[in-house]
Amino acid sequence: MKTLKEIIAEAKKFAPNNEVTQEAFIQGARYALTGKYLKEAEMFESAVVLSGKDVFSHLRELCVPTFEEWWNAYNKKRGRKKAEAKWNKLSNSDKEACMKATPAYVASTPDVTYRKDPLTYLNGECWNDEIINKPNYEQQRTISLASKAARILSSPDNPR
Repeated sequence: MKTLKEIIAEAKKFAPNNEVTQEAFIQGARYALTGKYLKEAEMFESAVVLSGKDVFSHLRELCVPTFEEWWNAYNKKRGRKKAEAKWNKLSNSDKEACMKATPAYVASTPDVTYRKDPLTYLNGECWNDEIINKPNYEQQRTISLASKAARILSSPDNPR
């Protein structure tokens, strides 16, 4: 088993002019030897040792969407204080699911007047609901003309 001094010497040989690469080499060697990552604490000068599982849970927490991100994506600005309180009570998996479903819901309700209030959306867990897209005007017109043509062509008065 190599000592820390030997690992540092190897890192300097591996990347003599690149400190970032040397640090990555050292951290990789530490993980290979101990199975633990060394993460500098943001608020303190000491270091905190994290196991592999802790690193992934820490990264997962960093990826959870914030209320501000969801609030801007939802884009109906009513009842922020209560909606934020409800958001903070949601589990991380619910926050992720809500954030994934919100763009489709917003696209299906382009008129903000008919979009649910943010608190109603969160209280009802509406991110689990089916989204029914309304056809736009051109689609409705095409369907109407096609059905009219089908009626005309299938009528008994139509000579073929």
